[in-house]
Amino acid sequence: MVHKEINPQPGTVKWVEIGSGGEACCQKGNPNELEGIGGTLKVEKPLAAVKRVNHMSTSQIVGEGLFLKHLCAKILDDHFVAEGVYDTSHVTSPLGSFPGGYYYEYAVGSDGFYWEDTELSGFIKFTNNLSNAGISVGDDTTDVDDARWSKNIVHDSGHPANWKRIDFGGSSCPTRAEKFKTFLESNPQLEQKMGWKHELLTLAGRKSILQETLKPPEEERLTSLSRKYRESILK
Repeated sequence: MVHKEINPQPGTVKWVEIGSGGEACCQKGNPNELEGIGGTLKVEKPLAAVKRVNHMSTSQIVGEGLFLKHLCAKILDDHFVAEGVYDTSHVTSPLGSFPGGYYYEYAVGSDGFYWEDTELSGFIKFTNNLSNAGISVGDDTTDVDDARWSKNIVHDSGHPANWKRIDFGGSSCPTRAEKFKTFLESNPQLEQKMGWKHELLTLAGRKSILQETLKPPEEERLTSLSRKYRESILK
């Protein structure tokens, strides 16, 4: 692919296109600040980010929804690592959102590998546990024309544990509302184990996965906790 600079004007971030699919295109850049739920935040450390731009929508709701869905996957992924279910995180950190899309941490490596020749440490445990929590990260991971080849997994060759699932769009990574709700209800110990991130997971999931309309105080709390999360990543 020929990489294309999206914003080459002086003083702006250069976003270079790195991939495109049916739902969106992805661009890579090194931003100094990122907008999103909770406001625009300064990026205080060197950070490579991906900007996922939806092909069909410039809605603020779409961008925030994708951010919150990815955020739920990340909180759950970190929880399963902390519990020793598998050893390494396989979800990048979501960083912010904008009308029609959102930002997330760039994953080092490449996708499009031959499944039979590649070992992905923890893949089954990762996909099974996230799926049981209502996020189908095992979907859309093979090429539609040749299932022997991977899709939507960035793999650092030579390091079986160092891989990331990418693309949390609606078609690529569907959610199951009842599974998510059941997971939270059947694991009351999560609140103690996750701390403030449990409340964030609950509110973000209710809005993005259960498609609930939050009350104004809940929206304010979601905004506050989302900003707290984003600050923890960008500082």
